[in-house]
Amino acid sequence: MFALPVWNRAFVTGARLIFWPAASACRDFSTASLHLRSVFVHELTHVWQAQSGVNLILAKLRAGDGHRAYAYDLSAPCEFAGLNIEQQAMIVQHAFLAHHGAETPFETRVYSEVLATWPGSNFTNPHQV
Repeated sequence: MFALPVWNRAFVTGARLIFWPAASACRDFSTASLHLRSVFVHELTHVWQAQSGVNLILAKLRAGDGHRAYAYDLSAPCEFAGLNIEQQAMIVQHAFLAHHGAETPFETRVYSEVLATWPGSNFTNPHQV
């Protein structure tokens, strides 16, 4: 991880590096607030995407950066692989938050169902998040 003093949000550019705002950077995210840990999980999802062969720069250009890039609707069944990189990362982040008792757009069960469609996943238990 690389802390940036003048950047106000975390981002990932490839499979090995997370850029993080210096003001909230932690040596040990396990001791951070639930919100900060969930953002870390979101960014780790992007690391996983890059390690799985996704070109994050092109995928981000396709997804965009406004609210709509991150918005998702799980009220109807969907395939995790059919979502853009930000929607995928938000779902993983919200599943993490739901598992820890935080308020999220959907119940833990719904996140478990969509994450079970994750390519190469054997995810069936929300406690694995």
